[in-house]
Amino acid sequence: RRGKETVVVDNTQTLLEGEQIIASKSATAMVSFGTASTFSITPETVLTVVSSNPKNFLTQLIKGTVAFETDEIVATISARTLHGLFSISDGKATLSTGSEKKLIRFSIEEGTGNLGYIDTDNNTQSVEVKRGITLIFDDQKRTFTVKPL
Repeated sequence: RRGKETVVVDNTQTLLEGEQIIASKSATAMVSFGTASTFSITPETVLTVVSSNPKNFLTQLIKGTVAFETDEIVATISARTLHGLFSISDGKATLSTGSEKKLIRFSIEEGTGNLGYIDTDNNTQSVEVKRGITLIFDDQKRTFTVKPL
């Protein structure tokens, strides 16, 4: 596609790599890949599909909230947001950010997740997030807290 303008999509619209999904104040969206992999997108969310390769599925969450669910075809879904890289494997997770607060919430309902980031000393860090956990990542301080779901 070469269009520069936002278009309204319907249930049969094909989503291409690099395209953004922008949900208005009153809109929600459900995007399906594979047999059961889905993204549930809440109002006022902006999400880009960076790579739809089933082995390296990658999105970028600009703002808002997305619930990810994986399946046997797309077993792991990764999402970049601010300075973090989040992934969910074989399960369900919710990722949300309000870019003005620089806080990211990552909740694992099923499966396992990971957070990757570069700390303030320029070292790469990786944190496993287990089922039933919500991780709150402070993007400015590059620190996180863990809470039960």
